[in-house]
Amino acid sequence: MTGKRTILFYLPIIILMTLFAGTPMNAQEQTERLLYPVDEGGLWGYIDNTGSMVIQPQFEGASHFSEGLAEVGINGKAAFIDTTGKVVFTTNFNYGSVEMFSEGLAAVYDQNGWGFIDRTGRVVVRPQYSNAQDFACGLAVVRTGDWAEGTAGYVDVTGKLVIPMNFYDGRPFSEGLAAVLRDGRWGFIGMTGDYVIDPQFVDVGIKYSEGLIPVEPEDQEGNLWGYINDVGEYVIEPRFNNAGPFSDGLAPVQMEEGDPFGFINKQGVMVIPPTYYALTTFFDGLATVFDDSGQMGYINTSGALVIPLQFTQASIFRDGLAVVTNWSENSDPTWGYIDKRGTWVWGPVTGYWPE
Repeated sequence: MTGKRTILFYLPIIILMTLFAGTPMNAQEQTERLLYPVDEGGLWGYIDNTGSMVIQPQFEGASHFSEGLAEVGINGKAAFIDTTGKVVFTTNFNYGSVEMFSEGLAAVYDQNGWGFIDRTGRVVVRPQYSNAQDFACGLAVVRTGDWAEGTAGYVDVTGKLVIPMNFYDGRPFSEGLAAVLRDGRWGFIGMTGDYVIDPQFVDVGIKYSEGLIPVEPEDQEGNLWGYINDVGEYVIEPRFNNAGPFSDGLAPVQMEEGDPFGFINKQGVMVIPPTYYALTTFFDGLATVFDDSGQMGYINTSGALVIPLQFTQASIFRDGLAVVTNWSENSDPTWGYIDKRGTWVWGPVTGYWPE
């Protein structure tokens, strides 16, 4: 499925690239065996992490599973199947207009705007917003109007606007806090909508991760980034040109513009020296990296290159598999799934990977 939403916020480069590379698994997905969409002869089905076909190709399109459901295309419309391939419900929304489920709801759009459906396909929040983000901590960012005059707030799972449209922008809640933008500065609110950390930052990361979040304070020259805790105290002082989220106790950072990325621990110590450019932080024990040529591969948490730089595009690992792509000006694109040894489990085949 191609991406559909306009991201509501400006992001540090490393975090934007993390979004591009894939979506982290939620808690339910981490306890379930995942399935992966594949294309055979123009029809889509699903394999498991051994490469065995579990759901035979039969759909016009297919997305990744989330919370046990995946959007597929049937007669141009969005339908949802379970991991056995059974159609759980169909919708009147066009295929590709429904996002992945998060906390039991999925964002959906039509000519009226964005809303939400539940796991039965029932419209819980009628499409009406100019943009909407996934639910997190029971709340979702919604937006009215365009970028010039629009505002953002938060709705609960019933669609009630519980945090008013008082902000120019907002990001998902994590660990009880959400970053919001007002009057040109970012701060952090709690679940009631009150400020926990006053607006003071030029930019901030998407969300708290492992108790820390990267921030760019306004009183720093050279756009330096550091990390604060959930009460706004600096745990790692600003000294990085770019900084990403923590995962597995490590975070990607860049010391100077144009330099490769290294990884620091929560004490701010560089434990993986700057060697490659970081595309993601660690997921499933591996991080996607690339070099000056743009070729992508994977390192482990020790910094060793365990899958050589050889791909044009490479996603995060999910339950042991990652989707990768190669293309050039002189050849058609190919894609497929590799395991954590870099071995092809499915493919490569001609075409474009599922987003």
